[in-house]
Amino acid sequence: MEALGIENGGIKDSQLTASSVWMGVNTFGPQQARLHNQKWPQGWSADLTDKQPWLKVSLQSDYVITGIATQGYGNPVFREWVESYYLVWLDTKAGEVFYREDGKVKVGVCLKGLLHFPSTFNPF
Repeated sequence: MEALGIENGGIKDSQLTASSVWMGVNTFGPQQARLHNQKWPQGWSADLTDKQPWLKVSLQSDYVITGIATQGYGNPVFREWVESYYLVWLDTKAGEVFYREDGKVKVGVCLKGLLHFPSTFNPF
């Protein structure tokens, strides 16, 4: 299994977009949403007024996604992370497709930034 490149930069900053950034300051933009980011700020931050924040990764090719890793904000002073989220992908024929299990939209639950989907993740 090989990572797609969000951590190592294989996926370029231009492939990452977000619904908002904290206080409109691009420094906190989606380009910071990389695992083990060591430069400040250590994560993307949505604006506080954004009630449905989202982060989009444009893969630009077809892939079979077998796992997802998330990580909270890397600064030890600010302990911030997503607690849950939906996984959605765009199908050119079907539009937005939500990941489902047993016919129900599955919500990924994060504990301190660790994603808890089933150990076998099959979006099909």
